[in-house]
Amino acid sequence: MPLIVIFIFALLAGALLWLLRRKRSGDRELVRLRQELAVELARSRDAESQQQLLFSANPYPMWVYDCATLRFVSVNDAAVRTYGFSREEFLGMTILDIRPPEKTPTLPDCVNQIHLGFNSAGIWRHRRKDGSLLFAESRAFRFEQGGHPYELVLANNVTERNLMEEALRQSQASLQSLVDRAPFGICRTLLNEDRFESLNPAMLKILGGYSLDEAMGLKLSTGLYSDPKDRGRLIEVLRRSTRIHGHELSLVRRDGSTVPVRISGSLARDAHTKAEYFAGYVEDMTQQSALEQQVRQVQKLEAVGRLAGGVAHDFNNILVVIKLSTELMLAQTTPDNPLSKLLLQVSHAADRAAALTRQMLALGRQQIMQVRVINVNSVVSETSDMLRRIIGEDIRLVTKLCDTLENSRLDPGQVGQVILNLAVNARDAMPEGGILHLETCNVELDNAYTQEHPPVQPGRYVMLAVSDTGTGIDKSILPRIFDPFFTTKEVGKGTGLV
Repeated sequence: MPLIVIFIFALLAGALLWLLRRKRSGDRELVRLRQELAVELARSRDAESQQQLLFSANPYPMWVYDCATLRFVSVNDAAVRTYGFSREEFLGMTILDIRPPEKTPTLPDCVNQIHLGFNSAGIWRHRRKDGSLLFAESRAFRFEQGGHPYELVLANNVTERNLMEEALRQSQASLQSLVDRAPFGICRTLLNEDRFESLNPAMLKILGGYSLDEAMGLKLSTGLYSDPKDRGRLIEVLRRSTRIHGHELSLVRRDGSTVPVRISGSLARDAHTKAEYFAGYVEDMTQQSALEQQVRQVQKLEAVGRLAGGVAHDFNNILVVIKLSTELMLAQTTPDNPLSKLLLQVSHAADRAAALTRQMLALGRQQIMQVRVINVNSVVSETSDMLRRIIGEDIRLVTKLCDTLENSRLDPGQVGQVILNLAVNARDAMPEGGILHLETCNVELDNAYTQEHPPVQPGRYVMLAVSDTGTGIDKSILPRIFDPFFTTKEVGKGTGLV
């Protein structure tokens, strides 16, 4: 029987004894009082039955425990079913016995902080008889009886709900982690408010290093698009089809520079606020634009190479006739003949022209390169004497060759020709004299380098660096430095870059 009911019975019994001792009342008064007492006792029995029903038949676990000893005083059937202990076992236990061992040291302090009356709910970990744990959301009512504190507890098993909430939190955390680590920008913008609602670190990087607060305060129509009309066109497309894919435009970075991007996403309406928003992802197209430019450059070189190869074939046929005719005439001419010297000059000119056709054929990839294993240091050393004669006395040639340079598979003639061409260009860029520097070393090219210099693959390479103290190359000309036959020199002053 719950202690509250016992307390009520004690009060009623005391009142009965007091009434029976009253000698001043007559028999009629005594009868009336007995009748009233019988009614009250009936009502008490009904209240006891109702309270017992609420306690015993309640589908949620309930118990009463002594706040001083923490020992269970009474438990209902739901507690027995949920925790697996029998009622007798419960009454021989304390509330410490249903708490995990690591939580028991703090429980007495919590009990001492509970005030009289109802106390707010909390979720606690409880232990079943089989050792398994459950999460119980408890509500408590503290009362005193005879000056002694007790507490009535109702516990709701929320293990399944708690597990679902934890799974939801983990899912949200996993999704947020994917968004934060995504290699492309992800954002959500509010159309009417003209601002970002959310954006990930990759989007901040695309925009040039804005802090999150700075980006959230950015007015999109004036501070984001390089062309203010782009926003209107983008919204128009979204309103027409509700989604876009691969929409290309340029955004303004924090430093004022522009970045080409490709945007994909959809237009939607918030279910609660009814506000329109755009959610999508943004790809930085800077690297792809550079690759496309390089592809166009390669295609241009390929076209020029095919043209050069065709010209070289036809020109080589003409040179064969000139060379053979010259050799026949030289065979029929004595060395002291005045025509002999002129014929030799024609023959040498034909040889130089033939060398030129070989270079043109190499450009068109119609000549097989004579590739073999060589050491670039040997090519530089063999070329150095010739270079000193070509560059003149005003220019000092400095070489820094790596003693442990690894071998390479190259055409030594082509490498030598590259060095000579660069040396002549350096000489023309230093009319007042200067320094021409040649250096070799072993290098390791990583993924970061090769991504910006396709089609180079990561690995070990031999580097040949040619530098000078000349006037340099204007930035506007840099994109064309590998164009065949391109030159900045005036007519009659040779070819190459200054």
